[in-house]
Amino acid sequence: MNKNIVSSILYLIAAICLFIFAYNLTHAFLYIGILFLFIAIIYSKRVNQNEKNK
Repeated sequence: MNKNIVSSILYLIAAICLFIFAYNLTHAFLYIGILFLFIAIIYSKRVNQNEKNK
């Protein structure tokens, strides 16, 4: 799978979780959304570093 697609999916999951948190104020969705957001950011940085090293 394309690395940009994986990153986009992670950002999408984070956005959905944060939207559900804003709508319901269920803190579990806040924590899950933040977790996926950090995973997406870290994944994007590693992909960019790997592409620069090639």
